[in-house]
Amino acid sequence: MHCPNCKKRAISFISWASGRRWVRYRCPHCGTPLKASPRTIKTIMLSILVGLPLLCAFSDPVLNSLHVQDNGVRRIVGVLLICLLLTPGAFWDWRSGFYALAGAPPKGDHNEKEQLKSNSL
Repeated sequence: MHCPNCKKRAISFISWASGRRWVRYRCPHCGTPLKASPRTIKTIMLSILVGLPLLCAFSDPVLNSLHVQDNGVRRIVGVLLICLLLTPGAFWDWRSGFYALAGAPPKGDHNEKEQLKSNSL
């Protein structure tokens, strides 16, 4: 996900996908408060509304045809299928998406902060 203020990547995919700080976050580069964009919310809802019914419809017949009877194994396979179903949409949204501004960007140009950082090094 990118920051709409400085246009830099604000969070790694692993941190974002694990649920940490994807709803409310602060850009590490410019300090702008960020929140999930409407596109991110729509992508998640679409993935759930389309993907989960498909998963429910096809997972039991597939597991039955493979003769998987153990409930623990069926649950593990179900969780893995959910992850496989949601990951492509999540990665696309993270890779090409932007956060939305949750508040006003901090005073001062973010480029000034970067110049001060580079001068102090």
